[in-house]
Amino acid sequence: MKLVDTLFILLFPLGLLCQNPVVDSLRRELEIAKADTSIVKYSIDLAVQLSGIHPDSARLLCREAAALIPSIENAEVKAAALNKVGRGYHSIRQLDTALLFLEEGRQLAEEIGFKSGLAFILNSMGNVYRSKDDPEKALAYFRQALDLHKESGNKEEQTAMLNNIAIIYMEQGDFAQATSLYQEALQIQEVLGNKAYQAVMYQNLALCEKRKSDFKQAIEYYKRAAALFHEVGDVLKEAQMLALLGAVYRDQGNYTQAIAVNQKALDLRRSLGNKKFIAYSLTNFGTIYDALGDYAKSIDYFQEALDTLEVLGDKSGQVGALVNIGRNLKFQGDYKSALIHLYGALQLRREIGPERFVNIPLYDIGSTYREMGLLDSAYTCLQASLDISRQFKDAQYQILCLTELGRIYNKRGETGIAIAALEEAYALSPEDAYQNERLEIAKELYQTYKTRGNASKALEYLEYFKALQDGLFNEENTKAITRLESEYEFEQEKQQLAHEQEKELRRQRYFQIATASALAIALIFIFIIARYYRLKRRANEALTRLNEEILEQKEQLQELDHLKSRFFTNISHELRTPLTIIGGMAQQIKKSPEQWLEKGIKLIERNNASLLNLVNQILDLRKLESGALQLNLIQADSIFYLRYILESFHSLAESKDIQLHFLNDEKELMMDYDEEKLLRIVSNLLSNAIKFTPEGGNVYLMVSIFKPGSAAGHEKIQPFPTPNDQGFLEITVKDTGIGIPEKKLPYVFDRFYQVDDSTTRKGEGTGIGLALTNELVKLVKGEIKVESEVGKGTKFMVRLPIRNEADVERSDMQANVGAMDAVDAVDAVDTMDVERSDIPANVGAGDSQTIGSAMAPAGRASIESSVHRSTAKAGKDTLLIIEDNPDLVVYLESLLEDYYQLLIARDGQEGIEMALEQIPDLILSDVMMPKKNGYEVCSALRKDARTSHIPIVLLTAKATVESRIEGLERGADAYLAKPFNQEELFVRLKKLAELRRQMQQRYQSLGPPAQSGSPAEEPGFQQEDAFIAELREAVEANMENPDFGTAELCKAIGMSRSHLHLKIKALIGRPTSNFIRAIRLHKAKNLLQNTDLNVTQVAYEVGFRDPAYFSRKFTEEFGVYPKNVMGK
Repeated sequence: MKLVDTLFILLFPLGLLCQNPVVDSLRRELEIAKADTSIVKYSIDLAVQLSGIHPDSARLLCREAAALIPSIENAEVKAAALNKVGRGYHSIRQLDTALLFLEEGRQLAEEIGFKSGLAFILNSMGNVYRSKDDPEKALAYFRQALDLHKESGNKEEQTAMLNNIAIIYMEQGDFAQATSLYQEALQIQEVLGNKAYQAVMYQNLALCEKRKSDFKQAIEYYKRAAALFHEVGDVLKEAQMLALLGAVYRDQGNYTQAIAVNQKALDLRRSLGNKKFIAYSLTNFGTIYDALGDYAKSIDYFQEALDTLEVLGDKSGQVGALVNIGRNLKFQGDYKSALIHLYGALQLRREIGPERFVNIPLYDIGSTYREMGLLDSAYTCLQASLDISRQFKDAQYQILCLTELGRIYNKRGETGIAIAALEEAYALSPEDAYQNERLEIAKELYQTYKTRGNASKALEYLEYFKALQDGLFNEENTKAITRLESEYEFEQEKQQLAHEQEKELRRQRYFQIATASALAIALIFIFIIARYYRLKRRANEALTRLNEEILEQKEQLQELDHLKSRFFTNISHELRTPLTIIGGMAQQIKKSPEQWLEKGIKLIERNNASLLNLVNQILDLRKLESGALQLNLIQADSIFYLRYILESFHSLAESKDIQLHFLNDEKELMMDYDEEKLLRIVSNLLSNAIKFTPEGGNVYLMVSIFKPGSAAGHEKIQPFPTPNDQGFLEITVKDTGIGIPEKKLPYVFDRFYQVDDSTTRKGEGTGIGLALTNELVKLVKGEIKVESEVGKGTKFMVRLPIRNEADVERSDMQANVGAMDAVDAVDAVDTMDVERSDIPANVGAGDSQTIGSAMAPAGRASIESSVHRSTAKAGKDTLLIIEDNPDLVVYLESLLEDYYQLLIARDGQEGIEMALEQIPDLILSDVMMPKKNGYEVCSALRKDARTSHIPIVLLTAKATVESRIEGLERGADAYLAKPFNQEELFVRLKKLAELRRQMQQRYQSLGPPAQSGSPAEEPGFQQEDAFIAELREAVEANMENPDFGTAELCKAIGMSRSHLHLKIKALIGRPTSNFIRAIRLHKAKNLLQNTDLNVTQVAYEVGFRDPAYFSRKFTEEFGVYPKNVMGK
């Protein structure tokens, strides 16, 4: 009786908290129960219901029920009670405890020959082992239970066992076997008329069809299951079926229906008050908005679900929410945040089990690492996930892991291993399921076999890929039709409602006509008003159209203004950099003519020529617009001239390790051409090709002649008539470079247009080079086209008409073009900024003539030698210069090499890597650079603890206030605009060096940290304060440990020994070991002054083994003996 009173005390507050009819009913039954067996039954049933609402109460109910078992005398009743308690502990995830009760019940049932009870216990044990990730044991127990139920003729329980066995087959990916067992169980239940069991079978059949991507059949089964659960009054299960139905609608692309049925499920779950399942519904809404691409809204739903599940202590549900949030963040490219959530899910899953589900977060972590390019980390996680998936025969995740591993092997160039992994994945995926996965695997295998040169296997998988693609295309069409049907049905409902409203209005109108003769006047009045509003509406529509036209014109003007602004910004950059070099080198020559006269004049002349050619191009473009630019035609050998134009780029190609090739059909072609115009056209195209081709690539200049009636020709450019019908010359410039995105190809010839107008441009330019080329081609009555594919290269084709009307003469340029340096040729053109991928493609050279040789780039070699020479000067602050313009690097070296040890980086990415490796004292960086711009350099270095203290000066041609503000917001300490004053640069660097020394003085005192709000807290030092505080905390936490040294501090902070040494040296001016000892000594001083401990006790207290050594180091640190500071 005392136990029952305890249960009443427990259940009273539950009655207030849980407004749930099922819970209320069980609570009332438990309150009136007298027999121990009834109390056990209702306690466990209630515990199952409370496991998701009030887990603490559920656990208490299980314990109280277990305590009653010894008092049960009847052996069969006792065995049944043990089974009941075991199921209760299973519901609250105490699996080992559950097995203890079930094993005791099994032994008792076997002893007394209680076969029906034994069958139920075996079923419960199978369920527990399934939760413990042991499917083989689970199958064994389920089959034993099935045999006993067949022996007893219990048809209803036979279906339960068939269902449980089918679930395991389905989890292992054997859908055919699972479906057969579900159908067998359903047929038995239809004969028995048990609608609840029929609903369960339909639910599981729907899940099989969904995994096979047969959405139509899955929807039908889920609808049947929901209807049957509704008939039997199982609201919780009905809500679950609606939620699962919503998931199918979501996967089908019918988002309107998905939201509608999920809303119904949520309403039902709220009526039950089951917070756990309410959270699951919120998760479902999150997945729908995730599929719609509304990541912000989906994150809100996932987070709300996660918060609820954390309050409930439902760690299994938390795992699902964390995985969903992680995947969402991965889709948005926020890989760091994604990994935080996914690792949280992994930790929880490992904590709560079952182990067979650990593969899910491991797979997502590995997939995220692969997208980040961290192949080793990705491989480790994916291999671990694959091992678990194989252990528990999880076919779906075996397929996913093997596919991702195949991609990693391909990235590493291990195509043989990649094929093995992908072939295994393809073999694991049934033909009637995992269609998207099979499509991806076939595509990857096709590309891998193609790379290995296995044409037959590549073709085989290409055919598989196309067949799967067609099937998925039809599926997508079905989804689209489903959406249209939903919209059509909605429109029909609207029209029906409008029709009914119209009928009601007509009835009222007839009634008014019949009852009042004045209605005619009212109708006329209504007609006048309607006409007025119709005319007003037409006027409004006309006004709207006018506003739209004005808005369109406004947008066009804004776009034009944007183009002009971008052009002037680029012109500013093109002018300021050479002006900086010209002005700066002039000052250097003035100061030290004997040292800088020859080298400085060369730099001045080259940059002066660059400025002159830029101005000439702008003037030529203006002349072309006004029609003032005239042709100066000569008749000469065009093949000879084109060959020598290509040879002028020899040194430039060598500097980038690029091969130049000249391919021609004829050795000679006499025709009319303008030397200067042809030089600009071909040089522009060659310069672009070389600039945007990676090292080790190829550039081709191909010349073809097409005569009238020739069978040769290209389909891309249609022939155009020539006055004397002599055919045309086709000049093709082809590269194996990074390519141009297809959507940007139509604009490459537009004036001022640059494909890459970002601050991480891969080539300088103003956006007029190709526009000028296009106008020049038109001037000579030719035609120009472009083809490009990202990652494979670009091809420009120019067709010029062949004429022989000018006087025959020898080209002046032919005599001198061979001696022209590639730099001069490049200075004569303007390049196009292009944002292409970095994947080079192999292009067969055939019988081409190679003009360039493979050798190390000259510019790079000079920079590397500069680094070596500068770093040999010891005793000076180290200054890292991040600049991609070689001339400006030479100028800056001339200014700074006498005062600093110099490090040189050619782009922002290299600068970040060098800063993290070398930890310089100062950094001087350009803003507009390849790979990473100056702003990104600042952000990256400020966020890294190793480099956050380094002063950074941004040096750029972008002199606007907005640019300065952005630079300072990103963490720059100073911002200098080109052309800059030498003295200003020296002053800036000097002041930043002084600031660094002030920072060292600030941290020299290693006494107790200043309290919050004290003058010691200064803006700009918060990050370093936090770092020093972290170091101090690590040392103080291990103060009594004499073995805590540099290695242990590195491990505690998570930084390498060399980086920590450089960081502490920069901040404090002490070595790491000295810093640790100083912290101990300052602590000792504080203890001596404020406690009654003697010197020996204090020495041991702060981690010194030898008191004499402690006294010696104390005296060195403070200049006084330890005993002299006691009590002061």
